[in-house]
Amino acid sequence: MSGDSGRGATLGSFKAEAAGTGPAVLWNIKTFGQQVSFIAKYLHEYHAERRLEGDHIFASFAFSF
Repeated sequence: MSGDSGRGATLGSFKAEAAGTGPAVLWNIKTFGQQVSFIAKYLHEYHAERRLEGDHIFASFAFSF
């Protein structure tokens, strides 16, 4: 991949990278005759260059209709 370029890249290429690991949990249930999925993820970053480093928590749900 390459960094940003063109007229809009006045502050530089903003080329960065990061790496991290963490667990994820998927829970499927059936309620009111519909399949519902709950997803939770935790990501611990241990390597970041030219960007902020931190831990992330993601939560989402999906259902079919």
